[in-house]
Amino acid sequence: ESEAKRSEFEQNARAIIESNITDIDFDVDDLAEEMMMSRSTLYRRARTNKAPSPASLIREVRMKRAHDLLATGEGSVTEVAYAIGYESLASFSGQFSAHFGYPPSQVSRREAT
Repeated sequence: ESEAKRSEFEQNARAIIESNITDIDFDVDDLAEEMMMSRSTLYRRARTNKAPSPASLIREVRMKRAHDLLATGEGSVTEVAYAIGYESLASFSGQFSAHFGYPPSQVSRREAT
């Protein structure tokens, strides 16, 4: 979906997620706090603005960044997993595969070391 079609709410949420992408502990509660609203208001505003749920949005932003980093060869799968806030390589690989339909090692010719 193009950025122009996204609501201001979603654009702001994505910008906050991007700026906290390396934080392993960054979650929906942190996003709500950064956006100066309660968790329930955050979910309600997401629905009102036809945006993905906050948890889905955090995962989507992280997965897109991971794909971009892998596609440009800016690190191994392991390095990229840590760069987007994952402690567990298995968890990252599983979520990446579920999101894109193929494992992160297939994005570029570099293999995880």
